[in-house]
Amino acid sequence: MSFLGRLSPLAPWNLLQTLDEVRQLRTVRTKSTEVRRKARVLAKHVDALTKQTKALTTEMEDNRQTLAKLGTLVNQSRTAYQSDARRPSARRDRGLKRISDATTASHVRAAVAAAPLESDPCPYIVLEQLLPDDAYDELVAAIPPPLFFEHLASKRQDLKIPLPFAPRRHREIWLAFQTHIVANGLIPALSDKFRHGLDTWVRTNWPGLGSMADAGIRLHPLHSRIMRRRPGYEIKPHRDPKWAFMTCILYLTKRDDAQLYGTQLCRLRHERESPSHSPFWVDENDVETVTEVPGRPNSAVVFLNSTGVHRASIPADAPPETDRYIVQLQLGPEQSVRDALVKRLPPEQARRWSTKGSDTIFK
Repeated sequence: MSFLGRLSPLAPWNLLQTLDEVRQLRTVRTKSTEVRRKARVLAKHVDALTKQTKALTTEMEDNRQTLAKLGTLVNQSRTAYQSDARRPSARRDRGLKRISDATTASHVRAAVAAAPLESDPCPYIVLEQLLPDDAYDELVAAIPPPLFFEHLASKRQDLKIPLPFAPRRHREIWLAFQTHIVANGLIPALSDKFRHGLDTWVRTNWPGLGSMADAGIRLHPLHSRIMRRRPGYEIKPHRDPKWAFMTCILYLTKRDDAQLYGTQLCRLRHERESPSHSPFWVDENDVETVTEVPGRPNSAVVFLNSTGVHRASIPADAPPETDRYIVQLQLGPEQSVRDALVKRLPPEQARRWSTKGSDTIFK
C-alpha cells in the first residue's frame, strides 16, 4: 500500500467520524448502564409490590375466615336462642331428670355386668341396650344440630363434653351424661369388669405395683367428645394414647338408620408396645381384623388400649345425607397420678410415657 493509502484513515474526516462513533458508543454504554440501574430499581419495586400483594391476599383470606366464623357464630347463636325459646322448660327438665336418675346409672352397671368379656385382640366388651330406651332417645335428641359441627375440619368434627356452646338443653343433657351416667354408671362398672386386665396392665408397666387398687389408680374421663363423621371418613389402624387405659365408644345411631358403621378391632401381626404416649399408628399390612362391631342403636364397645388396634371408616359412596355420631370416652388416671407413675419408671421407659412439653396427649 502506498504511503498516502496508509495515511488515509488519519484523514480529518475519518478522524471526525471515528470520534463521533466513540461518542455514540459512550452514550450507548451510559444509557445501557442507566437502563440496568433503572431495571434494578424497578425489580426492587416489583419485589416490594409482590410482597405487599401476598400480605394483602393473606390478610383478605384471614378476614374472610374471620367473617365466616362470625357468620357461623351468629347462626349458631340464633339457632340456640330459637331452640331454647321453643322448648318448654318442663319438657327439658323431664329429659334432664331421666338422664340424671339413679335408675339410669343402675341400668348401665347391669348392662356392663351382663356383657361377656372377650380377650382377642385385646380385652373388650360389646354392650347392648346400654341405656334405658327413653334415656337413649334423650341423648340422641340432644346431639347438637349439624350447624354446631360444620365450622370444624370436615374429617374431624368433634365437640368436647361438656359442650362449649350449644342450646341449653343440649348442654345440660350432656353435662348430666358425664356427671351421672359416666361417673356413677360406666366408670365403676368398667373398673370392676376389666379389673383383671387393668391389674395386669399395671403390673406389666410397673412391676412393683400389685394392682390398680394397691397403686391408688382410679379411672377418670380424660377426653370425652361427640364425634360426627360423614362419607369419605377413614381413620387408620391405631391404638389410643397410653394414658387412655380404656376407650369406650357409644353409638348414637337413630333407630331407623339402615347403615350401621361401626368399629373394627384388629390384631397386630407383630404385637409390640406403643413407642410413646401418643396414639400408636400402624401400617395396614401389619393388621388383621378380628371382629367388626356394628354401630347399632344404644350399643357400645369398650376395650383396653393394651394390645391390638382399631380402625373405622365410612365409604365415600355412602348416601350423602349420612351422619354417623358417636360418643368417645377415654378413661385413665388423673394428671397427678400420671406424674407419680412416670417417676417410678426407669429413664428409657419413662420417656415412652412422659407427656412433658405436649399440648395434648389425646387424639
